[in-house]
Amino acid sequence: MDGFTTWMLARRGLWGWRRSHAATAAGVAIATAVLVGALVVGDSVRGSLRDLTLERLGAIDYAVAPGQPFRVELADEIAAANDGARAAPLLLAPASVSVRVDGKRRNVSGLTLVGCDTRFWAMGKDPAPTPADGVMLGEAIAKELGVTTGDSVLVRTKLATALPSDSALGEKADTVASLRLKVEAVLPPQGLARFGLTPSQTEPRNLFVPLAVAQRLIGLEGKCTAVVIDSDKTPTVAPDLADYNLTLDEPRPGVWQLESSALVLSAPTVAAARQAWKGESVAAVTTYLANTIRLGDRTIPYSTVAGVQEAPGLAALSPASDDEIVLNRWAAGDLDAKVGDKVTITFYEPESTHGQLKEAPPVTLKLAGIVDLVDVDGQPTAANDPRLTPRLEGVTDAESINNWDLPFELVEEIRDRDETYWDNYRTTPKAFVSFALAEKLWGSRWGDVSLLRVAAPDATGDELRQALLDAIKPADLGFAPIAVRAQGLAASSGSTPFDVLFLLFSMFLIGAALLLIALLVGLAIDERRRELGLLGAVGFGRGAVRRGLLREM
Repeated sequence: MDGFTTWMLARRGLWGWRRSHAATAAGVAIATAVLVGALVVGDSVRGSLRDLTLERLGAIDYAVAPGQPFRVELADEIAAANDGARAAPLLLAPASVSVRVDGKRRNVSGLTLVGCDTRFWAMGKDPAPTPADGVMLGEAIAKELGVTTGDSVLVRTKLATALPSDSALGEKADTVASLRLKVEAVLPPQGLARFGLTPSQTEPRNLFVPLAVAQRLIGLEGKCTAVVIDSDKTPTVAPDLADYNLTLDEPRPGVWQLESSALVLSAPTVAAARQAWKGESVAAVTTYLANTIRLGDRTIPYSTVAGVQEAPGLAALSPASDDEIVLNRWAAGDLDAKVGDKVTITFYEPESTHGQLKEAPPVTLKLAGIVDLVDVDGQPTAANDPRLTPRLEGVTDAESINNWDLPFELVEEIRDRDETYWDNYRTTPKAFVSFALAEKLWGSRWGDVSLLRVAAPDATGDELRQALLDAIKPADLGFAPIAVRAQGLAASSGSTPFDVLFLLFSMFLIGAALLLIALLVGLAIDERRRELGLLGAVGFGRGAVRRGLLREM
């Protein structure tokens, strides 16, 4: 076969066996399509999750959400302290919306109320209009309610309270706020309309209202609950005492007092204060409301009882032993008590269960002493101090005991002499127990200390305040910037490799395609046995035949 090359053999083989080659090529194409499709779908899922994260956050990189209200001005302070950063305050709260259509009420719950202003919308690709005093709904919510632009809806949310609802003095009822608003716009599910601080594949169910409207509705004038930040680097956050809901003032000359609107100081706050003022004399005070103080058949209703930690420069008011109690002169006279008598106090547990108050077991203590309310010159003594009780709006500022705004009914009889004591001494404790016993009886998961007192006659309030701010770590009180963009992108990638996952899901199809290819190649070779034998008989060597077949394929 002179002049007949393996390339000629390959070309003629391709033409002569074109149907077999076409079938084999189709099998290879099917296997390739399955393999590539599995990889593409996995990558597409990952890319879709990434796109959703970027869409719901816009230009937002970080968020500060301590879980408590703080000053709106903190957003401007963050922007000013971090060059090139933008910050927008938000007021976030759970909400529901209802509307009456054709005589029937439609209600949609499980929503998030987002109080915001133009600073928030400026962080999106397509800034949405900010209504003057209306509400903007997502398309899905509007469809469920059957409303459109111009309709009126009733928005309900949770009213802000200074105390947790599970605390004994926390509000258990009348915590719902409502406001009827006009639907200013129905937003498509894109951009910041999908806003959410936590990664989620589902469409967020948001209601957008102007920040001022949300503040008025919830009762948080001048406050917000989160700040979202556009910054290339981790922003610096420097809250003020007001952001921590703390106040520092001087109830007595040279004595400063730190207290919280939540009535208790958290453990990190107490630790920071002791560190900041370690050169001064610091004492902790735990004060609680007793339902009764009893001795025999005599009872004093609704009195504050305090445990005051002994410290240099601060008067020692509490007994040294945990099984003793000290009464002030007024309470001792009302009970006709003398040293050595057994005095019993009753009170509610500091933490309620499902909103139900539970009365703690009565505590009986030995009367160890009686302290005067005024000295020989008629001046108030250290025991005559209403500031030993933290301030609580609606209670400490009430005109009478009967006007106290408490989450439970006053079942004990309020006598005229009790009202007279309130007029003269306000929230001055009528009894003192050891600080250790007060912590044991009235400590809660929110804290064990009601207030701190520091004797610092040579220090100014500004010095003490700045030292405390320097000692507090914002992250310990929830003010650490959260990298929401980085977390969202990490969540979109996930710990599951979607490309490998879908590849494994497609292994059956891939295996079937490979088996099909093998069968087609085997059939083609079987059909060409005679041809291969003939090529050998006419003078082609095995190597030439092999090279021809390889080139053919």
